[in-house]
Amino acid sequence: MTKKSFIVGTGVLASLSVLFVPVQQVSAASQKPITIKMMIGDFGAVADKQLLDYLVKPYEKAHPGVTIQVQFVSGGQSNVDTKTILDVNSGSPPNVVAVFNDLGELAQKGVIMPLTPLYRQSHITAKDFIPASWKETVVNGVSYAFPATSNPAYALWYNPQAMKAAGIATPPKTWNQLYNDSIKAVKFNKQGKLVRVGWQWGDGSVFGGAGAEAMAFGHDYTWGKVKGKWVPTPLNPHNIEILTEMKKLSDAYGGYKNYSKWIASDQGWGSSVDYLAQGKTLFNVDGFWDYMGFDQYNPKFHYMATYLPTPHGLLKEQTDNYAISWSAALPKGQDPAHLKAAWDFVMWAFDTHSYQLELTTNGSTVVSQQNAWDKVAASAVPKSHAYFKNSFKYFTQPVKYITEVVPNVPISSFYGTQLTNAVDAVLYGKKTPKQALQDVQQAVQTQMLIGGSN
Repeated sequence: MTKKSFIVGTGVLASLSVLFVPVQQVSAASQKPITIKMMIGDFGAVADKQLLDYLVKPYEKAHPGVTIQVQFVSGGQSNVDTKTILDVNSGSPPNVVAVFNDLGELAQKGVIMPLTPLYRQSHITAKDFIPASWKETVVNGVSYAFPATSNPAYALWYNPQAMKAAGIATPPKTWNQLYNDSIKAVKFNKQGKLVRVGWQWGDGSVFGGAGAEAMAFGHDYTWGKVKGKWVPTPLNPHNIEILTEMKKLSDAYGGYKNYSKWIASDQGWGSSVDYLAQGKTLFNVDGFWDYMGFDQYNPKFHYMATYLPTPHGLLKEQTDNYAISWSAALPKGQDPAHLKAAWDFVMWAFDTHSYQLELTTNGSTVVSQQNAWDKVAASAVPKSHAYFKNSFKYFTQPVKYITEVVPNVPISSFYGTQLTNAVDAVLYGKKTPKQALQDVQQAVQTQMLIGGSN
């Protein structure tokens, strides 16, 4: 998952509603053995296994004769998009594909179907979903995907023992505290090698795409609405301030080149080589699912979490952030039998059973099941780590109130890449924050003129 940006797909549709039977009849209608191909990003062995164990296997057990064949695509969501486009155009589309904020691009290219007929037939409306989760599936007023997860808000994980060793009593609530604590925590060995930092972030992930750190600033400053349309706003003064502070912090870590090399050895939540668990990092932004990796690879780690630092440390600033989640889309070109079976699978997984999939879907998008999902997910935390139960609310509370989403416009993916490049340019000292963001502005304006506009 980076952990941050998690898994799966988004919507499909058939223009002829006559192809569909009521959802309850789909399994019965599929008497012949059938294989449903699902394409998602590869997020590592632990995440992939959880998807199979908590989603695929239970469905297959409940639906004899139906096989869910999962293709894990490495190299990020852009590779999933590319393969989806190629497969649809070659006449061999997957049946379900995971989508993030690339939905607008896939819809514009005409490779996924609007779901209106399927929703209408299944008596599903926008009111059935958490508002932000539904909004994420809509392009030009039409839903092109089934909301698969509400993604519990990211939180600030922290290592209490490492904080104590660094002379820091409580986790930071504001961005000033985060920067000050992070600089205070920096430690080098006698050879001048970096051995400990405060806040750890990944390469280019401060603004890039829907990176978790972008949420931590209390608002989404990278998009704004002009005359009802989403437009990139990279030159917001706050963004310049953020990159200025990031450069100072990077320099305090021994320079971005040195820091990037240092974090390259951190294998994150899917390994025993996790810097937060080892005490090499004091703070890290991530999702609730990190506890799986900690419990599997670092069982003695006393992990804790709290709200993300925001400009003023207010909960309202948490809920002003946008939702980050994924949806399930149905590519075009499927025959009626596979389309019916794919829709049945999506409904079973993300509607009627979404509250059970705590380790896979990262939060039910269905309003009536959200509280049940909270309880099931909280119960998944091992009893040996009961102290973490008090931290669970920091992941689940904000998402209930979040109303904004990453815009589903064709320029989104391109814009995210440009922002990532801008962060790298600033932290490597090649450009000032203002210069880097001006270049982003120029690049996206050009891209919009040549056909990537919303």
